[in-house]
Amino acid sequence: MKYYSPEGKQQEFDKNRFINEYKNCYYLDNGDNGIPLHKAFHRVSVNSKNAEDILEMILSEGIRCPEDVDRILAWKIGGIDHEASKSRQTIRFISSWEDEKSPSVIVKDGAFIFECDRKAFKDFCDRIYEIAQKYEKPFPEEKVKSILNDIVKAAGSIKGFGPIYILTLLYFLTRGQSPIFDRCAYKAVKAIYHEKKPKDIWYESPTSKSVTGILKVISDYEWYLERVFGVQNIDRDTDRALWVYGHSNLKQMSIQT
Repeated sequence: MKYYSPEGKQQEFDKNRFINEYKNCYYLDNGDNGIPLHKAFHRVSVNSKNAEDILEMILSEGIRCPEDVDRILAWKIGGIDHEASKSRQTIRFISSWEDEKSPSVIVKDGAFIFECDRKAFKDFCDRIYEIAQKYEKPFPEEKVKSILNDIVKAAGSIKGFGPIYILTLLYFLTRGQSPIFDRCAYKAVKAIYHEKKPKDIWYESPTSKSVTGILKVISDYEWYLERVFGVQNIDRDTDRALWVYGHSNLKQMSIQT
């Protein structure tokens, strides 16, 4: 297998080298150490280390309150102000996410809009917290399916809450056993397997909120993870590297083969 370096050179895939080349690009200022980046990557880094550390603690220790669910969803949907989180050394939300005077929780990013009645959203966070208390380690296949079924039922009343967000909650509720799913991470791992640029990988956003449909999505992703990284439940550094690689604007790069 082959992939493209930040400089645009196609090279043999090495798991550790790939992760080390791309994982820090996930963060604002490219992490604490920083690495030289090709111009195609200079706008990728948008995440604060402080917010990420808090989310990683939730992943490790489990969901301990409804506010943890709120933090998870803000992180995935785009409700975190990463610049403010970096400067304040904690998670800070964008104003439209936490404004209690607003009847809705809102995220607007270009053409993307997520809007949910605030009370319905709070009730949903409460319900996911209850689900988290219902299940403990370990998480065999049947238990994962049961957790997923509970999430799907709870998410039924939330407009615009599709399979990607459901899989995010499944990731946290299973403490990382079921991998988090993202369009760009999926395109990245598939691109590595097929020795292509992520922009050349076809992707159709999953729409089915059925348990069967969602399990099919994650099964396909796990197939590629197993063949590229040797495991299905990848760690956070691997996911960060894939996220960056899949987001990178490789179409601007002068590819060397």
